[in-house]
Amino acid sequence: MTERAVRPSAIASIAALTSVLMLVGCGSNKPPPVEAISAPQDALRMGMQSYEDAQFIAATQLFGKALVHYRSIDDGRGQVVALINLTDVALVLGEHARAKVHLDEATRIVQRERLAQFGTHLALLGCQRAAQAGDAASARAHCEAALAAPDATPALTAGARIELAKLALAEGQASNAEGWTALRGPVAAAVAADDRPGPRARLMRLDADAARRAGRNDEAYAQLQKALAVYQVALSRPGIAASHEELAAVARAKGEPAIAADHYERALHVRLWMSDRVHGALVLEGLAAVETELGHTTRAAKIKDLLDYMRGATNLEWRVVQQKYEGL
Repeated sequence: MTERAVRPSAIASIAALTSVLMLVGCGSNKPPPVEAISAPQDALRMGMQSYEDAQFIAATQLFGKALVHYRSIDDGRGQVVALINLTDVALVLGEHARAKVHLDEATRIVQRERLAQFGTHLALLGCQRAAQAGDAASARAHCEAALAAPDATPALTAGARIELAKLALAEGQASNAEGWTALRGPVAAAVAADDRPGPRARLMRLDADAARRAGRNDEAYAQLQKALAVYQVALSRPGIAASHEELAAVARAKGEPAIAADHYERALHVRLWMSDRVHGALVLEGLAAVETELGHTTRAAKIKDLLDYMRGATNLEWRVVQQKYEGL
């Protein structure tokens, strides 16, 4: 499972937008009414606050509201900002199909209105979306395009390097310690230049993944505990959940199903709190497996019932999810 720690992408986008507001193609020299400018800006700011608080349903609604406002005043730049933020939220929740819809629309507007300043950011989002969708070739091409851009910021560079490292590990390009050491160098340099807790913790998780793939499970578990501690200080709910999920996987590999169950329980609590349907279902799948292994067949059946609802419901009601969760 993956996570995307809260990044400054949406913050940077809002800052860029508020510094210069453009009204394009309205057929009038009159400036837009003040409320036409302030309403979407307010929605973006409130959406960013919801995003940082991991209230992703609220963030989606607010960024969507901002998008409608910017469409109504034909502001291409504002639409791209809102679409970037909507893409971010969709990717955090593992909804790569929805992310593609937003990303494709943003790309069309950028090309039509020649908003080249967004190109590098869109390339990184394209890499992350393709990676989630399992399209390694497209992900690699997008990441390499982002790295080659002259305006790539430290944050975007770190993000692209991390994604490329994840792809390389998944493809078995670092099957031993020496291989991972060689692969790790550019990632560590980019993370050091970025100097944010999220990428630092993500590098620890990559170290853990490399160790796990090499059969060094104790080392992997220790690295994940370090990453979890960083996320806990940073109050990154997606990072905390992802760390527990990976700790659970390592515990299972070590033959410790009870410890794995504890980590899955902690991850599930966070995922459901964030209304994260995709990752929440994956956690339930793992939890059901370890509960079955532990002989807790009644509880495993209840977990599978919740899993079936989360994956099968056409119109998921989080109230129903909460009731089923409390009944586990």
